Formats: sequence, C-alpha cells, structure tokens
Amino acid sequence: MQKIYFFLGKGGVGKSTTSTLTAIENSLKGEKVLLSSMDPAHNLRDLFEREITQEPVEINENLFVSEISLDYWVEEYLKDVERQLAKSYAYLTALSLEKSFEIIRYSPGIEEYALLRAFKFYIKKYKKFDKIIFDMPPTGLTLKFLSLPKLSQVWLEKLVDLRNEIIKKKEIITRIHFGNITIERDELLNKLNSQLNEYDEIRKIIEDKNTTELVLVLNQDKLSFAESNLIIEKLKVADLSVSKVYVNKYDEKIPVDKINEAFGAYELKFFPLNSEPITGYDNLVEYLKRNNFLSR
Repeated sequence: MQKIYFFLGKGGVGKSTTSTLTAIENSLKGEKVLLSSMDPAHNLRDLFEREITQEPVEINENLFVSEISLDYWVEEYLKDVERQLAKSYAYLTALSLEKSFEIIRYSPGIEEYALLRAFKFYIKKYKKFDKIIFDMPPTGLTLKFLSLPKLSQVWLEKLVDLRNEIIKKKEIITRIHFGNITIERDELLNKLNSQLNEYDEIRKIIEDKNTTELVLVLNQDKLSFAESNLIIEKLKVADLSVSKVYVNKYDEKIPVDKINEAFGAYELKFFPLNSEPITGYDNLVEYLKRNNFLSR
C-alpha cells in the first residue's frame, strides 16, 4: 500500500530539510520514494543544488524529486472552469459575457483548489512509489488545502439538495429513450454529484490514517511550540490529526523534558542541529550517517 506524508509546520522550522532527509533515508533503505514540494517558495533545488522541475528528477535509483508549479495548476484549474462554463452556458459567448469570468482568477481559494488538483494528479500518476512525501507551503495555505475536500463536500451536498428542490418545482429533466427504457437526466445535478464523489474520494485519502500521515515539524523555541499547538487544534476542527512530530535543529544541550511534555503523545524524531546549512546530496547523506539514521 502506498503511503502519503504531508510535512507541515511554522515557516522556517525546516520542513524542506526534514522532508528531504526523510526521503533520502527511506530511499537508501530500499523504498521507492517521490518527494514533491508544494511550497511556492521551493527549497528543494537549493537543498539538492540542482534544477528540479514538475516532472520528477532522479536523485538515486529509489528517490525522485519534483517541485509543483502553483502557477501551472492555477491555470489548469481556470481552464477547466472555463470549459465547464462554455459547456453549461453556451449563451454566454453570444452575449460576450464570458470575459466577465476573468474575475475567477482572483477569487479566494483558487490556490487551494489548484494544489488539490495537483495532489490528485500526483497520487494517481505515481502509484509505483512506495511513499510520496509532500513538502507543504506555509501554515495558512496548508490548513486550507487539507480542509478543502471536506468543506467542498459540505457545500456540494447543499447544492445537490437545492438542485433537487428546483427539479421538483420545475420540469427541467431531459428524458432519453432507449427502446422501452426511459432515462431522466439533469446535466447540472450529474455534474454536482460527480464533483461530490471526487471530493469525497480525496477526503477519504487524506483522512485515512493507514494511508496518510501528517508530520508536524517544529523547533525548540516557545514560538514554534505555540504555533505547533495551534496547528494541532486547527487540524482537529477538520477531523485531522498529527501522527508524528519531528524536532529540527535539536540542540542536545537543552533538556528534552519540555518537548516530551508538550508532544510526547506523538511519535517523536529528532534532527540534531548542524553547525551550518546542509546542502548537496552527498552532504545530506553524510548528515544521516553521522547521526545514525541509516543504521536504525
């Protein structure tokens, strides 16, 4: 079974570094891993010191890395909206109203829907990987992304109910005859139900603890602790929960008691502080060896 990991946390705590080290560690232990950055800032090319594209780049025989282009997926989402409008409302072209829908580009939530589209594409196209690790964007966008399938599902259920009420009040059903069989069809209702099923499928993947894990990355400072606890609480509202807590830049001189007290309920992993930023594949592997990650 393929496993999916989302690395999330406060900006600057080291999501990219820990997700990269985790991906390398797993790949060197024989698992086929795809590491993908959803963060528009994209740090993976700096960490690996090489060009990274949307098409996965081979790092070693088991590790491939990609950087998801938010702009590309926003454009893809907008093209799909445009196609749906043209199909459902052909009269808009005749009235020259289709240009008014350019405002959709600036609507709230576009980035989240674009990332969700990218996520769906990646997990379907790259099923051959044992693990897909997503290096996530800043906290706000990540939380919206993770809660979007459920919110969309609630919204679509209301729209389906409303459409059914409209159908009851007005005869707008298309009747299609196949011999002695008559099929009643409402195009808009079919589209709503199709979208409802699509978001339900994605929601189940994200919420399935056997398939998907949320990895919270933090540092030892009070601000990181506070925001990490806030993230945990916000995830609970969306019926999601953290499974692992990774402490990056861990200073062994600082007592671990406070970390255990605050996050001991989760599986903890410590990434020791390095004297300087770790970049380049060989240096990343050396860090793992020096800190005994590959011997565990």
